Amino acid sequence: SFTTPITTIQGAGYHSPLIDSFQTVRGAVTYVAKDSGFYLEDTESPPDHSSSRALFISNSELAHSVQPGQQLQLRGRVSELGQHLDTLTALVEISSHELCADEVDLPLTRARLPMNSADREALEGMRVFFEQSLTLTDVYNLARGELTLSSNGVLRVPTEVRAPGAAARKLDQENRNHSLAAVLPSPG
Repeated sequence: SFTTPITTIQGAGYHSPLIDSFQTVRGAVTYVAKDSGFYLEDTESPPDHSSSRALFISNSELAHSVQPGQQLQLRGRVSELGQHLDTLTALVEISSHELCADEVDLPLTRARLPMNSADREALEGMRVFFEQSLTLTDVYNLARGELTLSSNGVLRVPTEVRAPGAAARKLDQENRNHSLAAVLPSPG
């Protein structure tokens, strides 16, 4: 049956051009968040460096029955979870799902810091690797499997080293460009 490439659903901007439409997608499960859903990454379509190849599947019930490495085909409604520019493109209201294959190779995409917000959006939800030295700069959410990596050493809170105002805002943007929040793979 016909599937829509995930890059088409993601689009080249911050929000999907297909919001509220029902689409069928196929991809490999790359990460499962049992409480909320899982990530699906397209392994068949050609890369599009302006658009992410991954999509969040917002369905906690289904998340309990899938595992990384499975290839699935699903149908659901396209949505943006979150607010403003920090949204996550997702499929919600899943109306059908089918296991297509087990034990498919998980995709892995090369990334490099610094990156601007458009570069980040093009990697949304994807598995990435870095061939550069990075510094572990924030472990506040480590108990939840999240950490922040930096290409610019340990990052300081802008108002600790700059006066509040334009100088602090500039450093905040530099910090964002030189860092990336990462989610560690689930054990087992």
